[in-house]
Amino acid sequence: MKKVLLLILIIISQWTFAQENDSKEIPLSYVGITPVYPGCEDETSNYLKKQCFSKKINEHFFEYFDVRKATKKTKLEPGVYKIYISFIVNIEGNITEIKTKSPHKNIDKEARRVMKFVPKIIPGKINGALVDVPFSLPVTFRIYR
Repeated sequence: MKKVLLLILIIISQWTFAQENDSKEIPLSYVGITPVYPGCEDETSNYLKKQCFSKKINEHFFEYFDVRKATKKTKLEPGVYKIYISFIVNIEGNITEIKTKSPHKNIDKEARRVMKFVPKIIPGKINGALVDVPFSLPVTFRIYR
């Protein structure tokens, strides 16, 4: 009887755990149709669409990221620095849940500002259903004084 009760508790706890972690967020490697950045629609494969997405998002970032504004009050020495940006392309094609990690909060703030006005993206799909797709974007930049 104790073994049966223990088995039932294990099954219930696994079932509950699986439901709590059920997410519509799908890693990019599992997505059937990758999110498409504007201007990448004519690419012929998912691989090329991913490459184009990376190129375009980097171009957007460096076009609008103001290094001087971001580093003005930081006391960071001249040199090369990295910003790690993670975000989700949601099922509406918007960039959401932007998180940053950099050497200073002012740099984080500027990076989030730039990512908030990425143009609308065609969302990713798996088995025909729209899905949220997480991305990571490491950015290297240089401070000159």
